[in-house]
Amino acid sequence: MEYKARFDKAIKRNDETHILFASRLHNELRYYLSSRNVDSFDKLCNLLVSDKLKSCLDLGTLRYVLSLEGENCFEKERIARLADTYVNYHMGPTVSQGSQRPFRPFRQEGRGS
Repeated sequence: MEYKARFDKAIKRNDETHILFASRLHNELRYYLSSRNVDSFDKLCNLLVSDKLKSCLDLGTLRYVLSLEGENCFEKERIARLADTYVNYHMGPTVSQGSQRPFRPFRQEGRGS
């Protein structure tokens, strides 16, 4: 995650040209991808989705996922399953798609609607 943080937080230094900055960004990204064993387009897509998914998790859920992930990098499906498991355990089950009811606005009795 250190490599990703370096890439995400990189800014152009006053003493470097845009060409040097672009080269540094390229190297930071390559280090990050290499550390996550990304060697194909599919793996790159999975990594980007996994990172985005983790960035959208609340702190408790993220800590849970990261504690299980350790030095590994879980696939997006596993992160999603773990997050759902954590949320369901700590906040109760979510409404399944088959049991959703259509939204009906509140009606007051006796108002002739």
